[in-house]
Amino acid sequence: MEKPAIAPEMDALLLPFATARDEAEAERHLEQVISLHARPLIQTILRGKLGSALGGRGHREAADREDISSRVVLQILGRLRGLKGDPRREAIGDFRGYVATATYRSCNQYLRERYPQRHRMRRRLRYLLTHDPALSVWETPQSDLCGLASWRDGTAAARPLPAGAADLALREAMAGPRRERLPYGRLVARLLAEAGGPVAFEALVTAVAEVWGGEEEGPRAERQASGTNAASRREPSTPPAVSTADDRIYLRELWQRIQELPPRQRAALLLNLRDGEGHDLIGLLPLTGIASIPQIAAALEMPPERLAELWNDLPLDDRTIASQLGLTRQQVINLRSAARQRLARQMNP
Repeated sequence: MEKPAIAPEMDALLLPFATARDEAEAERHLEQVISLHARPLIQTILRGKLGSALGGRGHREAADREDISSRVVLQILGRLRGLKGDPRREAIGDFRGYVATATYRSCNQYLRERYPQRHRMRRRLRYLLTHDPALSVWETPQSDLCGLASWRDGTAAARPLPAGAADLALREAMAGPRRERLPYGRLVARLLAEAGGPVAFEALVTAVAEVWGGEEEGPRAERQASGTNAASRREPSTPPAVSTADDRIYLRELWQRIQELPPRQRAALLLNLRDGEGHDLIGLLPLTGIASIPQIAAALEMPPERLAELWNDLPLDDRTIASQLGLTRQQVINLRSAARQRLARQMNP
């Protein structure tokens, strides 16, 4: 039996699976790749990600971690089995990078669904930290750190926020109307001053949520009032799946057409790329191998590092896009509307 043609950029970890001569051998290699390489990396990422996001909720963290891990493994299995069918088209050049990206994306999506108020708080804080020249947020191998801009180039590790920092800020806030007495930016500056050095971004989110009342007691579905209205109890919708050849053909054609749009239309669309039901679509491009993050960054005419900073917050709202592009909110809406109309004329149903 002739071996399948393999793309030269295929990760060496996947070669035994991709070149297996029969199904039983392929499944053995697939199980090894998942158990020895994918699952340990997924669990490492989720322990760090959920441990900081759900501090003090050990039981919830364990349950969430298992749910997200199952989602990611199913996604990886689907992609790898697609690779077996067409190794050249489905080639994965960096398997660990692919697993990490899929895990971060699934984790962020999961937290958005289960803890929407905290997600809004995270977005608002990240916007503040990236737009106030005195503040900054940056990545480290362990977690995202934040603090004064002057702290960014140092080597200091994350510091815990003092136990009484949030309580002190809360007492000051409650001395008068909360949002007038202690503006959002001043609250962040006060907490960072109490820390005296870089803090984990998720720790800052938790502290601000305690003061502003933005923290949630539990998942949205668990907090909804009981009643007979099924719509009020429905779980948040999940991202669309790309499971058929037609799905992939459509998405590939969509990406090709998007690249042909004028630059500003292209940017206004890509930074808020959703399907007809409001689901995030841009995340499917790298996960399906249709476009890499550097390719998407090139389409947006921005450095890949800048897109990486924005990635977890995509799709962006119109005001944020306007700030990124130096336009008004209405201009962004008009550009995206023009882009969608053009795509609608060009794309097959």
